[in-house]
Amino acid sequence: MNDFKSDVELIVSNCRAFNPPGTFPVLAADALEAAFKREWSKINTEPRRISSGDRRALVSMLDKLCEQSCAVWFLLPVDPVRQNVPDYHDIIPKRDARDLSLIKTNIESGKYDSLEALTADVYLMQANAVKFNGEYSNVAADARTFITSFETALAAFKRKRKGPEVHGGSSGTKKQKLY
Repeated sequence: MNDFKSDVELIVSNCRAFNPPGTFPVLAADALEAAFKREWSKINTEPRRISSGDRRALVSMLDKLCEQSCAVWFLLPVDPVRQNVPDYHDIIPKRDARDLSLIKTNIESGKYDSLEALTADVYLMQANAVKFNGEYSNVAADARTFITSFETALAAFKRKRKGPEVHGGSSGTKKQKLY
């Protein structure tokens, strides 16, 4: 959304920079800017925070996803010694390592401030699986299957969630005379 706002501001700025004051293009830019500022102020562009009720629902969703056979690789952190992969943290830095137990803990503790942050960690978990095991490995295939299941479950969660993800603005449009 902020990219869109920046684009509109750039259009108005360019119009003023390349057209003489008082001409039709500048008057149109002034009108556009006024209308845009008025409408933009009505839009809350911040994603809705994850409430405690939503956290409980997300943990339940994640628990169900963990029951799938494709999730077996991702239930617990990789233990390089026990699993005989001593180079794991050379390829996947510890700070980037993700597994479903960590993601669940982060949901429960409120570490994620938005669904986007949660989703980013799930995608990082998948990317790590592909990076370490190879694109054509069984682990990578299961990671892709898990992602598909996660996306489906998250879409259902969003539909059930009370209220919109992002609060909207004006529902109607009004024509404005430019001159």
